[in-house]
Amino acid sequence: MLQYFVLQIAEKLRRYLYIILFGLLIVLLGFLSFSSLMNYYVNDLKSLNEWSADLGSRFETDFASSFYQKLWFLNMNGGMRNVFGQREMNGVVKLDNGHLIMPGDFAGDAIIQTNAENIIRFKNYLEEKDILFAYAITLTSNSKYEPSELPEGTADFGNENWDKLKDLLKDGGVTVIDFREELYKDGISQYDMMYKTDHHWTTEMGFYAYQKFTDFLEAGLSCEVDPAVKTLDNYKITTYPDWHLGSAGQRTGRFFAGVDDFDLIVPQFETFLTDMDKKHQGSYEELLIDTEALKHRDLNSRLTYDSVLSDSQGNFINHLSRNDKKILVISDSFGKAVCPFLDISYGQVCSVDGPVGAELIDSFQPDAVLVFYELDNSVHPYYYEYDI
Repeated sequence: MLQYFVLQIAEKLRRYLYIILFGLLIVLLGFLSFSSLMNYYVNDLKSLNEWSADLGSRFETDFASSFYQKLWFLNMNGGMRNVFGQREMNGVVKLDNGHLIMPGDFAGDAIIQTNAENIIRFKNYLEEKDILFAYAITLTSNSKYEPSELPEGTADFGNENWDKLKDLLKDGGVTVIDFREELYKDGISQYDMMYKTDHHWTTEMGFYAYQKFTDFLEAGLSCEVDPAVKTLDNYKITTYPDWHLGSAGQRTGRFFAGVDDFDLIVPQFETFLTDMDKKHQGSYEELLIDTEALKHRDLNSRLTYDSVLSDSQGNFINHLSRNDKKILVISDSFGKAVCPFLDISYGQVCSVDGPVGAELIDSFQPDAVLVFYELDNSVHPYYYEYDI
């Protein structure tokens, strides 16, 4: 009997020990994560976190982003899900072709109607000032024109939302450049132009979009862009294999769908610009791209795309331009892959994020305005609250 009680006590002590050790582990992870969070704030890294109000608490999102060894836990989770053929993780769905998508929610007709009316009002305002205007529809990770790659039972309203906005804009006399349709007409798969683990389009798609924009601008403004700038053969493309784990990949880890290659596109001809914001002069490579993120691969960061291309969005004078046209680009991070080429094509290019007002239009006096956003921002009312 005594031996029985001793064994019972030993078993309870063993369980308590497990609980204590597990609790200490949780406390240690919490402490390390809190330290990471402090570094996150002290060094102002919070600006790199892709947060929006629909994600909930900003603090909780920041804490999750800086959680100690977060990517290790994600990798293990994503790897096991991949082994067992699971297709969903942390709000991300894997398509049949391996691409990741965060399915688009249904946008109500009232929101899209209001956004369309504001865009049309903005177009009319610019038209009165003899300013050329176009609204462009960007890509999502779910192609409209190719067979569905969505798993059975998964709904994505992205293309439906785009189509409703497009129809309203065209009815209102807005020139709409639909890149989904342009790729389809040119026989190019949309999936070849999107990162597998990211919601962004690739740098090659950025150049393709630039070419389409330039076709529109040259015709509408009766101007000429140096043919060398418009020809991809005049650029050097350097591929960094397995380098970019995008926004969807950061939610699932590297073993759920793999890692993307990243291509850097650099002109092989002379360029000379002035950055009007930083008051610097230099070449394309000196002013428009930042290669720091390409020196050492870091899959803990999804910011390869954003970091390398972020400097291209600003206010640049092109001293070697064949025209004196001023282009205003209103875009989000999708513009980062397009602006480098616009910057070296026109007399001056200014890129801003979010709605603009009469003050900027009057001070910059653009010859043309281009507006394009990624899907989620395209249906957000904030981006169309023009102060005109």
